[in-house]
Amino acid sequence: MTFRSDFVSSPETFMQLNIVTPQFRDGGRVPQESRPIVVTIKEWAGKRCSKRGGKVYHLSQDVSGLSRAEKLPIYWLAYKDKDFTLGTLNGQSQYMFTALMNGCTLGFGSQTGDGACLVSHANARQAGGGIAQRDAQRTQLATRFDGGSFDMIEPADYRATTHGDANFQATNFGRNVNGTWQFFTHKFMESGGTGGVILHGGVSPSRTMRA
Repeated sequence: MTFRSDFVSSPETFMQLNIVTPQFRDGGRVPQESRPIVVTIKEWAGKRCSKRGGKVYHLSQDVSGLSRAEKLPIYWLAYKDKDFTLGTLNGQSQYMFTALMNGCTLGFGSQTGDGACLVSHANARQAGGGIAQRDAQRTQLATRFDGGSFDMIEPADYRATTHGDANFQATNFGRNVNGTWQFFTHKFMESGGTGGVILHGGVSPSRTMRA
């Protein structure tokens, strides 16, 4: 197996050791629309993972010449600055990824077990960060879900360190398990030291909040 096929086989397991950023750092066009795409991963040159034996990777749409086992079909939920995006998941996608989160909120609606799930990436950085931004993003999502119930992955769920500082960023993603979407948070941050080390903050199921 290759590192790419290991990732495709189980992204959430692969990220327990390695860091995978939801950024396209190889010159490829970042998807501007929410839609199904096919991705693989590439090593991020010059960056080192804080976990022994781990490496740092980024997403890529450059899948030419790769085997089927090295390509992952996903639903990509796009990002829009100072606004929100919407997407509808279905049973045809096994995984969902969205743009890098360092203050945004991911919202996802109620599910019926057939793979259908409304998702939204909310950004209100114009509110100035902190509680004001969190509340503005809650308002964005409440409007988009039109009074229906929804869950959220908020900044407090992935940003805070063990010392309370808000420094982590996250790859927030979903996995379709027999028609029900489960969501995960993969945390990491720049160490601030030399050597390009990125600190691995773990992978965990989302702590959801019913709205």
